[in-house]
Amino acid sequence: MTESVRKSKLPVIVIAASLGAVGIIVAIVLATRGGGDTKPASKPAANTAEVQHHLEQAASRISDGRLVGAGNDSALDHLLAAKRLAPDDPNVKAQLRALADTFERLGDGAAQSNDLAEAAAHFQAALTAEPDRASAKTKLEAVENRARGAR
Repeated sequence: MTESVRKSKLPVIVIAASLGAVGIIVAIVLATRGGGDTKPASKPAANTAEVQHHLEQAASRISDGRLVGAGNDSALDHLLAAKRLAPDDPNVKAQLRALADTFERLGDGAAQSNDLAEAAAHFQAALTAEPDRASAKTKLEAVENRARGAR
């Protein structure tokens, strides 16, 4: 009976952790949006306005829970668009890092629940946000190995 109680509480714990992670991202987005003039002198104003637009759209998508998905209108899509426009912008980097943290935590929860496909998708999303994230790469490989072993 204890085993079934633990299994029934796990989805609640994963959902609570996911909501907490989204809350953290929203806080980071709000904190970095108002943080002074970060516009480099050499960047054209239109480029800066576009980057800001994508950052605002990403914040909106995060608050709506649309972290990733089809249609090029998710938080990840907007942050990647901002990165293409301003690859060295510290706000863009911080928000991509925070989103990658969230995806990695979601992947950890899915892996613990033995939902390997979901875990792999989250770890891949973390790597899309931050391609050099070694921890997500290692976890993705481990999940893929577990999935191959389960066949």
